[in-house]
Amino acid sequence: MEVLAYYRTVAMEQKRALQPAADAIGMPLDDYWNQIVEEWNALGTMRASWLPTAFREGRELYTISFPEGWWVDITKMETIAALNKLAEEIDGLPEELTLGHLTGNDREITTAIATLLRTKIELDDGTVPLGIEFGTKHGQPAGGGGTCWAYWMRQLDVGFDEPAVRTNSESIELDDSAYKSALAYCKITSR
Repeated sequence: MEVLAYYRTVAMEQKRALQPAADAIGMPLDDYWNQIVEEWNALGTMRASWLPTAFREGRELYTISFPEGWWVDITKMETIAALNKLAEEIDGLPEELTLGHLTGNDREITTAIATLLRTKIELDDGTVPLGIEFGTKHGQPAGGGGTCWAYWMRQLDVGFDEPAVRTNSESIELDDSAYKSALAYCKITSR
C-alpha cells in the first residue's frame, strides 16, 4: 500500500494541475480530466492512473526471517509519551509529537525519530530493539495486515553478517487479491 499510494498522489496532482485550464474554458475539472483521458486512450498513449506491467514485474514480495527480538511500536501512547521527552534532542521537531507526525509524509521527522530511537532505546537487560513498527497511515485492511516495519541492520554496522534472511520471494500477479485491493483503494489500475 505504501508504495502504490505514491502513484495515487501523483495522478491526483496531475488532475488538480489542470484546474486553471478547466476554469478558463468553463468546464468542471472531472469532465475536463475525463475528456483528456478519453483522448489519450484513443491515441493509444499510456493511460492515466494506470501502472505499467513493468511496475509489477519489476518487484517481488519477500518473506524475511528476523532474529529473535522485539520491535518498538511507535503508535502506542507510551512510545509517543517517551518520544516527547526525548524530542528536545532533535532540532526541528514539533513541540508535541503526535501520531500524525510519526506516520506522516515528512521523512525528515520520521527519520530523525527512528534514528533517535535506534540510538537511545535499550531495555534493562541490555537488549535493543530490532527496529520500529507502525500501522500504515492508510488504515488497516479488513483482512488484516497493514503493518510497516523499519529494521535496523545493527550487525552490519559493526562488521558482522546480517542475521535477517530472505526465506521466500514471489512475483506479484495481476490477479493477487491484496494487490487488487490496494489498486482499488488507490484508484489506479495495473496491466
